[in-house]
Amino acid sequence: MPAGDDHRIGLPLPLFPFWLAPGAGDTLLIAAEGGTEDTDPGGVFSFDTANGVFKTLATPKDPDQVLQSGSTIFVAAHGDRDVLAIRNGNVAAWARGAAAVGLVADPHLAVLVVVVNAHE
Repeated sequence: MPAGDDHRIGLPLPLFPFWLAPGAGDTLLIAAEGGTEDTDPGGVFSFDTANGVFKTLATPKDPDQVLQSGSTIFVAAHGDRDVLAIRNGNVAAWARGAAAVGLVADPHLAVLVVVVNAHE
């Protein structure tokens, strides 16, 4: 991943970054896919931009998107057919059976919109 002035930082696992989103404080959230998109484990990471440290949050199959709403990090785990909710380091299934490919949060309305592939 580029880190300014052509400096690059590798992910902690050999994966392919797919989605970036702001996290809490000085963190960047990253959803990265495995070699075979729908079946290989991917990774969801938090990257602390102040100290350059990665934290692995989850390893779902085909994480298409990650976002933070309030204190919860949501992951569209398309290959696992789920939306994951990560709170205080604990990963829980939030929407089992949903082939999620996109997420939109509106904290003011307390709504999380989940976009799915209806044909799957």
